[in-house]
Amino acid sequence: MLAVVWGGTARHLADQYECKVIGLDITKEYISVGTKLTELVGLSDRVKLRHGSAIEIPYEDGIFDIVWTEHAQMNIVDKNRFYSEIARVLKPGGRLLFHDIFRGMGEAPFYPAPWAEDESISALATEEEARSTIEQAGLKIDQWIVKIQESIAFFERVSARIEDNGPPPIGIHLLMGDNAKDKLFNYVRNLSENRVSVALGMAVKME
Repeated sequence: MLAVVWGGTARHLADQYECKVIGLDITKEYISVGTKLTELVGLSDRVKLRHGSAIEIPYEDGIFDIVWTEHAQMNIVDKNRFYSEIARVLKPGGRLLFHDIFRGMGEAPFYPAPWAEDESISALATEEEARSTIEQAGLKIDQWIVKIQESIAFFERVSARIEDNGPPPIGIHLLMGDNAKDKLFNYVRNLSENRVSVALGMAVKME
């Protein structure tokens, strides 16, 4: 199962690894667009996108081998329920794979940012807080890799391409709206000044 926006990662995984992927997102419009894109690339037999909440996952206990989240938890206030739901739907020995943004140890982040227009809809946890909550949910952290410099370099390249060539027809800027440039600038500044951090990792459900 995958936390999804338009389902790009879901389609990539299904195509590369010939696996079946279920995508879940709380925004119906994202599911609608993602489903159309999935149909266009001929992956509807492997990828199913479903409207639903990550704190009330609409599936039975212990049925998924992997849950994959990308930049999801920073907008979810109830971290305990978020990670507990992930643990619930994983099989024993199943894995949570994540790539997320966290609160840094510096001053408050600048907004607007890619995940939030302002602080009122941001729910950043520190890496330490997230690690503790994940483990309390019954998931043993196996890997935790900080990717701050890599993220800065990536978004600097994205910003430079947009500055030189304009935005592409389809891309992350469509999700961020008319102030995408400001959001990308603030994100890089937040990372550079330790106002936020970014990490990816893996946690395993205890047997």
